[in-house]
Amino acid sequence: IVMLMHQPLIWINDNCKLPNERISKKILNAKKISDKLCNKTPLIKIKENIYLKEESKQITNSFKLRGVSYSVYLEFEKFITLLKKGKIFSQYSMVTQSTGNHGISSIYSIIHFIKEYSKKYPIFKNQLNKIQPVIYGNVMI
Repeated sequence: IVMLMHQPLIWINDNCKLPNERISKKILNAKKISDKLCNKTPLIKIKENIYLKEESKQITNSFKLRGVSYSVYLEFEKFITLLKKGKIFSQYSMVTQSTGNHGISSIYSIIHFIKEYSKKYPIFKNQLNKIQPVIYGNVMI
């Protein structure tokens, strides 16, 4: 089974008020998940009401970790649901089409969630260790 990952980037301020309760819950859950992997990065004031979020301070040196970590989390939730229903996999790949910041963030997130879910669901550790992160893209030299 191959899962293609692509989710929009979601970033909100802790004080943000969201109008729709259903969407608010999804966004706040995405923030909660991504906050587990992401560093708190500084806001640098450029001018009045203009700030720069210094996402190069992330472990992957990119803002992409915020959106990717949530996307990978969703795939792990699907995978665990299938395992709970008795599905057994000889191989399970998570694929992204990037060898850049998105690819690096994907690999980092997959490794993180393999470790986290192996602790949370030790009965599925062997299946979780079969997950293969795959990145495709052009390599620039």
